[in-house]
Amino acid sequence: MEVSVVAKTGIRSVKSTQTNPILPALKHALCAAGDFPIREAIVNDLREISQKPDVTVEELTSMVLAEPTLGARIVHLVNSAYCNSSTEILTVSQAVIQVGMRNLVDLCAGLIRVQSLTQGKRKGDFFQKELAHSTMTSILARSIAENSSKKNLKDAEEAFIAGTLYCLGQLLLSFYFPQIYGAAKQRAENRGYSVEKSLSELLGLDRASLNLAIAESLKIPDFYKAILIEAKPNQKLSSSPLARILPQADQLASKILQSDSAKNIEEAIFKISSNNQSLSEQQLRKATIEAIKEYSRYLNLANLQNLPEPAHLKDFVSDAQNLVSEQQDDESGQEVATEEFKEYVDEIKEAIESREPVSSVIASVMEAVAFGLGFDRVILMLINGPKTALIGRMSLGNTINFDPKSIARSLNDPEIEDAVDIKCFMSGNLTTEGQALISDSSCHMALPIGYKNGSLGVIYADKMGGLEVEPCRKMQTCLSILVEILDEAVQASS
Repeated sequence: MEVSVVAKTGIRSVKSTQTNPILPALKHALCAAGDFPIREAIVNDLREISQKPDVTVEELTSMVLAEPTLGARIVHLVNSAYCNSSTEILTVSQAVIQVGMRNLVDLCAGLIRVQSLTQGKRKGDFFQKELAHSTMTSILARSIAENSSKKNLKDAEEAFIAGTLYCLGQLLLSFYFPQIYGAAKQRAENRGYSVEKSLSELLGLDRASLNLAIAESLKIPDFYKAILIEAKPNQKLSSSPLARILPQADQLASKILQSDSAKNIEEAIFKISSNNQSLSEQQLRKATIEAIKEYSRYLNLANLQNLPEPAHLKDFVSDAQNLVSEQQDDESGQEVATEEFKEYVDEIKEAIESREPVSSVIASVMEAVAFGLGFDRVILMLINGPKTALIGRMSLGNTINFDPKSIARSLNDPEIEDAVDIKCFMSGNLTTEGQALISDSSCHMALPIGYKNGSLGVIYADKMGGLEVEPCRKMQTCLSILVEILDEAVQASS
């Protein structure tokens, strides 16, 4: 299918990745400009520090990595100019040792310079935001790598450079082709999804294809090319831990820079850790705290104070450092069986990928709620044919002397319009507030099975006895994951 793209670059249509004109246009822009952008001041700073007799490899490396795209570019330059194919250089510290500090600075001196990253134009605005995202992703990738394994300078540098390369396609598009990027951004805002998805639709190139083409053009080592190929969201079969880290770092960077509260970051941390058994919530939270602190230091070190630093980041760091999740859960009387819940989520996602019937997925979600999250009763209610009432179908848990098929909940009954199940179905959202379905409930909620017009019904769950409480933060995050899974199953079956 042909997709039209209007831009000053002369690009008019994209028919396939093989005939896509954006790649040669981008390569031509790189060649014409001489390189992708770095600041004038960084070369002078590097030259000055390299002349100090007591400067260490770590100090020079830290300064290089403070310039978001420079580390990846140095890896390319050193491999092209100094090394044969059997001795690839993968990190900046290796490059310093291989070619020497002075030679490394001379290589940097030939790169294109950008006096200001914000130029008061749309191009500057787009580039600034992508630069902030790239920087945060790279820092997070390094921090996650350090917190999920033994601290190792080589591993940390590889993660940082890989993070840069993972974001490089969109970064360069925002710099060289702001018209295309702007069109994709507007399309994303109109349709309510990410710029990445919008660019993929407009250009016929997914992120991996775009990044890999740039990496090949810049002759980036095969080590990084393999990671870029494997680094895909929800990829569990990757042989590379680093390839699994990159989508997580990218997703979390978006949430950190775009959200408006510390709570949203906490929810993102729990969602990502729940979908990744190799990284605990505690490890990811610690990595995030370190990355946010490092991001602030980077902005100052690289004179990038004009990049966004959301005000709520300090609140998150302050709150997260004092957070003891287990104590909070105990105080609210809730416990979340995280590992068991993860197993249920993994099984349900596999069922969706295997195209199992939506009824099977619904049954598995009910089991996850009952046995993974510890609810006493779980009841399935489906919408009737005329779409006027929710009808009980089946139940799990402590439902002795209770027949779920006796339930009939009219959507037009004013006496129950504030009930949690009715509010859930009408809104299409996870609902934890409202009248309980059963009077002896102490904690209740309802999950929509699909959203609004496509909704098939709701799953109601509650706990019995005790003081009345709302599901805790971690519980609500787990439930939100199940809502997304249910909608995915409904969409796949339609």
